[in-house]
Amino acid sequence: MTQPLYQLADQWNDATRTYDGIMMNVADAGHAVGSDLLDLQMNGVSQFKVIAPDSTNPNGGVLLVNDIHFFRETDQPVVRGALAVRNGNIPQVIRVYNTYTDDNNWERAGFGWTLTGNTLGIGMVNKGSGLARPVAFYGANFLLSRTGDPTTFTPDTDTGFFRNAAGVLEVNNGAPGTTSGCYLKWGGTARCPGDFPITNSTALTDIGGLVVSVKAGRAYSIDVELSVTNTAVAAGFQAAIGGNCAATNIIYDGWIVDSAANGIKGNAQATALNGVVASNVAALVGTAYHVSIKGTIEVSTSGTLTVRGAQKTANATATQVKRGSRLIVHDIT
Repeated sequence: MTQPLYQLADQWNDATRTYDGIMMNVADAGHAVGSDLLDLQMNGVSQFKVIAPDSTNPNGGVLLVNDIHFFRETDQPVVRGALAVRNGNIPQVIRVYNTYTDDNNWERAGFGWTLTGNTLGIGMVNKGSGLARPVAFYGANFLLSRTGDPTTFTPDTDTGFFRNAAGVLEVNNGAPGTTSGCYLKWGGTARCPGDFPITNSTALTDIGGLVVSVKAGRAYSIDVELSVTNTAVAAGFQAAIGGNCAATNIIYDGWIVDSAANGIKGNAQATALNGVVASNVAALVGTAYHVSIKGTIEVSTSGTLTVRGAQKTANATATQVKRGSRLIVHDIT
């Protein structure tokens, strides 16, 4: 039987009684997956549905406009009041609007998976006449943790970041103000993982471990510090910045500090990749010395930067670029 249902009216007039405007209590002795306690449709398409508990959704759920599913989460660890938004393998997102004129003019905040594949997006976006607005984080401290299975994974609480003062970002151990042993890990850093020998060669070669990646359209500062030894002081040393990127502009200086208190040697400047600097003319006296290279590069084609070295005069006794020698590149665009 089809019974049109347009309007319902009721009267509540007993202050001691609890009323339910609409109530149905189903005595469930078994039902098929997909059964609903309520299904309101328009032209055969569900607009609001109360899903009955079943093997797929043990606590039931609510469906809005046919594809937005709300459930009380049940997987471990069980958190009472945990809301799940899911629809099979279809990525879900929550949007909160600041302004909306039409579908081509708006400002909104978003949290979800639809900005780019398999990446969680958190922030605000805008379109048309909408403006890009600032996003503020409010809280005593913000903890950073690795991802993992919540049934077996204990979140890390030993790394946090915090606004210490105007213009000051603090990295701490999870408690504001406790910064001992807390560091930022920068991109653009490299070091020699072991001694790197250069034997009987005046041809520049990439020094092992000293390579970083750079991007087109960015400008970088370059800082190189090499600890070098050679008992055959006549072999000398020379160095350069190399790599397979391309530059619209590059300039760097390099020099050698002689360990025998014999001053600075080989101070030179280069304006192209593989330009030799820190090339001693006067003979080195000490068997240990320090090489410094400083400069900047404006990158036109993405690629790598390397540090290169060679003997000044070929010698069978190896020149050793020592473990721990380093290359640090900072983006200064």
